[in-house]
Amino acid sequence: MSASEIVSTALILFGILLGPAIFFTTIIVYGVKRALCLWTEYQQRCYVRSLPCSTCHYFTDGEFIQCAVNPLEVLTEDARSCQDFAAIAPCNSTNDYDSYLEAQRPRSSNPRTSPKSAPRTSKYVQ
Repeated sequence: MSASEIVSTALILFGILLGPAIFFTTIIVYGVKRALCLWTEYQQRCYVRSLPCSTCHYFTDGEFIQCAVNPLEVLTEDARSCQDFAAIAPCNSTNDYDSYLEAQRPRSSNPRTSPKSAPRTSKYVQ
């Protein structure tokens, strides 16, 4: 074997061994960076959820202005001591809607003509 054949054989073996090692190292480094990025994003979301702004009446979650009262303090640590915080009351959607419909129903002074007590009749029953 000549020196050039030995060098070319060594370079081929070096390339065969080094290529996959570089490839897998790149994949591992990318995966670790992506995992750290996702973990940081998760921590930021948890922090934002712990702030009282999302349950405030004045919070709009808009693109330009998120709080009409304190736009500089919204979603910051200063928002925890906001003097203008007005909590949104939780609602039961079905009960509130039913009570709304009940309030909108016309009332009659005569109980016999009330919509609740109207007799059900059929055209086939005489």
